[in-house]
Amino acid sequence: MKSLAYLLILLLSVASCRKTNDDDQPAPSDSETMYFPSNTDNNWETKSASSLGWNENAIDSLNNFLEKKNTKSFILLVN
Repeated sequence: MKSLAYLLILLLSVASCRKTNDDDQPAPSDSETMYFPSNTDNNWETKSASSLGWNENAIDSLNNFLEKKNTKSFILLVN
């Protein structure tokens, strides 16, 4: 009976897994490649929120939240 329960749990676990839908994320353009910051200086590549299609109005509320929580650092990694 225990082995049947374990088999049922295993089957339910596998059945509930699904592949993420890559259509939800924009595909990187051909000119974009993996980016790694330099080891020799402090200049990092940046992109504007509008170029990423993000809600620019939400950035002010994010900044206010981070300041309110006394956040010392914040990083956002995409893809």
